[in-house]
Amino acid sequence: MALTLHIDTETWRKHLLNYVAAHPAVVPVVKGNGYGFGNTVLAAAATELGVSTLAVGTYDEIALVESVFSGDLLVLSPWRPWIDAAPLHDPRVVHTVSRVEDLRALSSSGNRPRVVIEVLTSMRRHGVRLDELPTIVPLLDGVGFEGWALHLPLADDTVPEARSLAQRARATRPGPVWVSHLPMARVRELGVPDVRLRVGTALWL
Repeated sequence: MALTLHIDTETWRKHLLNYVAAHPAVVPVVKGNGYGFGNTVLAAAATELGVSTLAVGTYDEIALVESVFSGDLLVLSPWRPWIDAAPLHDPRVVHTVSRVEDLRALSSSGNRPRVVIEVLTSMRRHGVRLDELPTIVPLLDGVGFEGWALHLPLADDTVPEARSLAQRARATRPGPVWVSHLPMARVRELGVPDVRLRVGTALWL
């Protein structure tokens, strides 16, 4: 039996506007099936919200949103040398880098792609370790450095961990901090300026 979902669009759009008004630096995430709405629909909603950056899960998903959303596009999946679909020449695309060897390859490519550096968290999904940060610093001169990224676990109170990682990373090189799975009400507890809150479920419901 097919399931038909009806959305109270007026209530939904009011929620979106209130959410973005409470934290203007929110970065909407659209990936997979677009949280049931479809990535194109969500990209259009992000355009209406006036946000500057939209996050997609993979490079293949860029094609689904680039004609609908005209701002910057952050790719959450880390860049790897064998990804042919990665548009290094596109000034709108911000790449996630999670390994020193990948940053070295991008830094020497001559393309100066825009990148955020993912720092390893207790989620242990991917990311550079804190002890690798000194190695990273000289390599940042060959790319367009857009800041640091933290992908936090969903369980427990991760604010102390996020605060420690954000502050140590910014001590290495100042820049925005892009965070996933951090409650909006606790952004200020990180103690750093320019936090970009990457949000999917909490925004789109």
